[in-house]
Amino acid sequence: MGCILTAKRLLLPDGELEHGAALVQNGRISAVGTAEEFHGADFPLLDCGEHILSPGFFDLHIHGCMGRVADESEEAVNLLAGYLPRTGTTSFLATAMTARGCKHASSAIAAQRAGKVPGAVIRGIYMEGPFLSPRKLAGAEGADQDIVAPSLLALEEILAIGDGNIRVMGLGVELDGASEIMRALKSRGIVVSAAHTRAEYADILAAKANGMTHATHLYNVMSGLHHRRPGVVGAVLTCDDITTELICDGVHLHPAAIEVALRCKGSDRIAMITDMTLGGLPDGEYDNGTVQIEVRDNIACFKGANPEADHALAGSTRPMLSGVKTVVSLGYPLFEAVKMASLTPARIAGLDAEIGSIQAGKSADFAVFDEAFSPVFTMIRGEIAFQRDDSPSQNWRA
Repeated sequence: MGCILTAKRLLLPDGELEHGAALVQNGRISAVGTAEEFHGADFPLLDCGEHILSPGFFDLHIHGCMGRVADESEEAVNLLAGYLPRTGTTSFLATAMTARGCKHASSAIAAQRAGKVPGAVIRGIYMEGPFLSPRKLAGAEGADQDIVAPSLLALEEILAIGDGNIRVMGLGVELDGASEIMRALKSRGIVVSAAHTRAEYADILAAKANGMTHATHLYNVMSGLHHRRPGVVGAVLTCDDITTELICDGVHLHPAAIEVALRCKGSDRIAMITDMTLGGLPDGEYDNGTVQIEVRDNIACFKGANPEADHALAGSTRPMLSGVKTVVSLGYPLFEAVKMASLTPARIAGLDAEIGSIQAGKSADFAVFDEAFSPVFTMIRGEIAFQRDDSPSQNWRA
């Protein structure tokens, strides 16, 4: 059975389709056009009205929600899959920092493929570690306790645990042994990213030669741009063959920093991410077993740290639509902001043939939201995965 979704505004990668429509059959998008082109077609109609019909968001880099993260348990990954549809996110890479987190994510993927885990589709694993440069944060020494020195033996153990699901690995590219790690990852088709790194500009150029093509959460936990020491930020902004990520939650980055990145790299080379850990939790103090975290005014930081200080933030609390709203507020068109949250990360992860845009042949994953950037309903593989009380999908039956 199929259906036709219609909306006043349907978002495409290069613009908006006014009074657009998408035909869904067997969990996939069969055709896209104007509502008029589908007039009279023998399929149930789901009219989104004045709401915006967008491709489902793909979060390339997200650790968890409700204070539960992949490094803690398989159940935390399952919880995240169930939580994300209410935010408009339909797919994600489960992000882990440790071998145990990789195991939890891999187990969750297997369980979901067996039909045991509903919600957003876990499209793979993003390893943000364990080969990282230490942050050395006063009062949060536990944040460095799982760091491992780069070695091919340790890498092979992680790859075996990942069972073919690892799509991205971030590491401190300047570390001893990192070059061998990067070459090994490249040979396996895994995206190599500079992450939590004290590298300098020249180190990034050398890392590129070893297979690095991506940078984890630009500006955050990396050497910044100085007029005599351009650092990781300077290298990423000026190298067209490096893609990157931005946490556009309005906390991690000043709006001008987002603007600089977009002017240098454009929306085709920047993935919007949430880097979420505590989404869905109210203000308060939380202990994840490694470090203590405070959430104040929807901002998460290590307990006792100044949120304005470098490296003090402890992940994000805000969903993808918060980032979309931020980019739109800078004057960028909505379709371009949404592309950063859908097609661009899908391309980076090598998944753009399956997800990331409203296009015939792709998975029928949609985020429908209103002008206030609030989710209305979410569809995953042609099935309603979330709907708010006033959603037009409430009265719809296929």
